[in-house]
Amino acid sequence: MYHIISGSLVVTLLLGLLPALIVYIDARNLQKKGYDVSASGWALAVFLMTLVCLPLYLNDRSRLLRQGLARTVSDPASAAGSFGEG
Repeated sequence: MYHIISGSLVVTLLLGLLPALIVYIDARNLQKKGYDVSASGWALAVFLMTLVCLPLYLNDRSRLLRQGLARTVSDPASAAGSFGEG
């Protein structure tokens, strides 16, 4: 019998979902501290493109915490544009 969902697909989805969930929880905690970060936007980006967006999120997070200022990151693509700044 043909299985629609294979074991490797489940593992792949879990490998994308776990970091996305962690990023979402962390970004929500940053929002509670007064930072203006799009938790759902970053979580979705990390889920879809983990290898690209997770390092971008971690870079942006460390910059936010170093500055100690609220900063708007409404779109993860905007962080890629400002990646070389600073």
